[in-house]
Amino acid sequence: MSRSAESTDEHSFRAGLQLLRDRNFARLFTAYLITYTGNAMTPVAIAFGVLEMTGSTADSAIVIAAPVAAQVVIILLGGALADRSSRQRMIVGAETLAGLSQALIAVLFLTGTATIPLLVGLAAITGAAFALELPAKTGFITQIVRGPILQAANALLGAARSGAVTVGAA
Repeated sequence: MSRSAESTDEHSFRAGLQLLRDRNFARLFTAYLITYTGNAMTPVAIAFGVLEMTGSTADSAIVIAAPVAAQVVIILLGGALADRSSRQRMIVGAETLAGLSQALIAVLFLTGTATIPLLVGLAAITGAAFALELPAKTGFITQIVRGPILQAANALLGAARSGAVTVGAA
């Protein structure tokens, strides 16, 4: 890496850290950490839960595939809705829906009442919520951070997302 590229990267990193002093950005950064950590834990926990429940890797794969299938079906709708409504409300609503469906999955496992069809349905709801949230979240960043520090903000949020996914999956 050239000296000027290192200097630019260092400047962007420092600019990103300065953004954490902004209350709104700090809240968004914290939400990224929480959301992506939880979303990375969920498929791992579900896979082990289904394996414990049925012993079937096929059942586990079906439940794990359900949110991805829902995301593929719903993502375009999420983009259209994000452009026509309050991004903040969409994010909060989608996060609430995903959190409730994930909590219900946990309750089903803990009470021994989980079934594959219930898990598939709840996992699909989680995936649909993520598909509704993602476009809104992307546009929301530009509402909080503008101008030349947008690149630094995206870099810091990307680092938070990558770190959270790594820690959550582990």
